[in-house]
Amino acid sequence: MQLIDVQCRVEQAQAVIGIWLETCTAEDKELIKLVGALSSLLDDVPEAIEGYINSKTVEETK
Repeated sequence: MQLIDVQCRVEQAQAVIGIWLETCTAEDKELIKLVGALSSLLDDVPEAIEGYINSKTVEETK
């Protein structure tokens, strides 16, 4: 799998997690905590991958 594909998968997972959080009700406090924790693990991952890809592209053009 290419790194750009990994970035897309992470972004897709973040979108699904966001929708999941939106569907939680006030009674789902524990689920909200777990889903929120999962979401926080993925924070900044797509940006880090993009930064790495961009840095490799710059190095290859030298």
